[in-house]
Formats: sequence, structure tokens, C-alpha cells
Amino acid sequence: MFGSTRLSRALGLLLISLYLVQYFVPSSTSYLALVPGRTLPCVWNLVTAGFLTTNVFKLIVEVAAVLLLVRLVEPLYGSREFLKFMFVLDFSICFMVFAGVYLVFAITSSGTLLYTEFTGFHGILAALLVAIKQVMPDHELKLLGPLKITVKYVPLLCITLASLLLVYLQQLSQLPFLLLGSYNAWVYLRFFQQQPDTQLYGDPSDDFRFSGFFPPLLAPLIDGVGAVCGTVTRLRHSSEARLVVMKPLIPVNTPSMLGSDVADANRRRERGAKALEERLGLKKLQDLGDLEAPHTSIPEIGQNEYSTFINSEGLSLVTFSTPWCGPCHLVGKELETLTKVFKKVRFAKVDLSKQDSSFAVNQRIKALPTLRVYKNGMFMEELTGVKPVQMRQMLLHHSL
Repeated sequence: MFGSTRLSRALGLLLISLYLVQYFVPSSTSYLALVPGRTLPCVWNLVTAGFLTTNVFKLIVEVAAVLLLVRLVEPLYGSREFLKFMFVLDFSICFMVFAGVYLVFAITSSGTLLYTEFTGFHGILAALLVAIKQVMPDHELKLLGPLKITVKYVPLLCITLASLLLVYLQQLSQLPFLLLGSYNAWVYLRFFQQQPDTQLYGDPSDDFRFSGFFPPLLAPLIDGVGAVCGTVTRLRHSSEARLVVMKPLIPVNTPSMLGSDVADANRRRERGAKALEERLGLKKLQDLGDLEAPHTSIPEIGQNEYSTFINSEGLSLVTFSTPWCGPCHLVGKELETLTKVFKKVRFAKVDLSKQDSSFAVNQRIKALPTLRVYKNGMFMEELTGVKPVQMRQMLLHHSL
């Protein structure tokens, strides 16, 4: 159904099961929903409340949404990381609502909210929309006729419409889950999610700034407020994370770098590889000339096979690298993981040290590693550097 994954079907079954429990045993709602005045000792409602839906029409929408959305995110995060993401978001939403209610009680001495039932999977759905913005921000969705919307604006649109609907229906107790779900998801993915096969955390890319959720006109104001909040909360990315995600690892300023001045190019590449590895805290390369590439299942092709490979049917990804390029080895490890996720994509690598120098010049290779995606013989996109998140975004975008 919808090409859903096993985990998405399990989540759908969980939503249906909890709905049926509260439907046939109405008294169970007081124990499954988040009721701050009863959370102690019923602490489990800090987890169950986020999966409890009491309206059958809302349940149908949420089950359909989870089957559709999870399949876009889970393959990129992996099942374990996706479950961690779900648990962190569910618990953080419920805990912040619990703490917020007691804060209001301490200020106003009004106990009305203490026994209000807070429930709904819509908080986690909002979080999934934020995750989808992270993995495929530039993908366009068709609406009606010629109308299209870029994925990066979908969270703001959906959350705004849902908020207005809840206000219209006077279901204000549903709003905290919705708003906290989207914001907590951004904070977790922006600063705390560990990147695959690295010790780096968060996504410092410009596309995933908080202002990126809003129209460009508001970006300067939101970035200014965000800078102040970042200073107060001390939420910062490490310099290593910013280097890996935001900059090409071995920049080349002239087209002749791999052609006319090979010795100078090699020295600059070696310095770039060493500098990156020192900043990432990796083991230094002892002998760049004798370094062997790690074993990989990705086939190696030469300049003679290159044209045939990129003109093959379907989606193809080719990586340009050299054995002495430290960052290329990091990319190689990530690509090994991606071959298991994107099984319909054809992967290959080109070792530029084994090709004529004119080949790199003709292909306009200006940084190592360079990844290029082709679809049915047509060039689609290029990516340079060690950027695990963007690599997955790129493949997902062109696989749809």
C-alpha cells in the first residue's frame, strides 16, 4: 500500500490499536492521554499520548499520512535512527506540554489545564514534514493543474492550515502538539542527530536554517532572532561539521589544475586532505603515496567505459576520486551504505590517478571527491565534498 515500509505499517497498526482500545474502553483515555495532573504516577502517558487519536476521521487521515510519509524518510535515516527520531520527538513533545502546564499553574494558580486531555499523532506528523524538508527540500509537488509547491515550504503551509482549522474548531488543546512537533523536530535534526558513519552531529546546511521554512522576505529578521537565540542557548555546530557540509573539500580555482600543473595540483590536494583529516580528528595519512583504497563493492570504471555507464537506462551515480584523497574514503564509506538503500541505482567510481590528465580536464572536475548523477543518459546533478545528508537528498530526489 503506497509502497509503504514494514515500520510504517506497524505504526499504522499501533494508531488503530490505541483508537480501538479507547473506543471500546472509554475510561482508558484518562490513562493513555496526557493528563498533567495524573502523569504522576501514570508516567507512561508521556509516550502513549502522542500516538492516541480519538476521532475516527482524523485516524484515517493519520494512518494514510504515516504510510505515505514514513517511506520517504525511513530509508534515508535507517530503521534504528528513525525509531530514535520518533521516540525523541514523542517524549519531548509530551514532556514540554507537561512542564508548560505546570508552569502556567505556578503563575496563574488555575488548575484548569491540569486535567485537560492532550492527545494526537499530529505532532509527530508535523515532525515528519520537517524531516522530509531536510531530505528533499528542492523537490516540487504537483497540486492542482499547473500549481506546484516546493517541499521546503510544505511544513509551513500544512502547519498554518492545521492551526487555523484547530482554532476554528475550538480545539486549542491540540495546538501544543502540532507546534512543538515541528519545532522540536527541527532542533533535533539541526543540532543533535548523528550523521551516518561519523562523529558529527546535526545538519548545518543553509537549506535547513530555521528561516528556510519561511518566505525569503522574512529570512533576515528570522536569522537575526535566531542568532540571538543561538547565543543564549549555546546551540552551535562544530567547525568540523560546518566544514564538511558547507564547503568543497579540495577547491580548485583554475580549469588546468588536473592538467598542465599536475605536481602543484597534487601538493594542494595533499594539503587539503591532511587539513580536513586533522580537523575531523581522523587518523593522519602516514604515506599518501602508498595509501591503498579500502575494499569496496562499488565497481571501478575507466575513461573508456565512462560514456557507456552514464548513458545506461535508469539512474546512475559516478564518483571521481583518487587513492590519496582522504575525503574520498569518507565518501566511499557512505556510498557503500547507499548501495544498500537505493538498490535500483547503478553506482561506479573513477580513479582519476589511472586516467589521462585530459580526462579530468574535459570532465571539468574541480574538486575531489565529485559525485555526478545521470538519468537515462542525461546529467542531473553534481555534488562535491563529504556531504552525507545532501548525497541522500540527491538520490532520493532523482529516484522519485
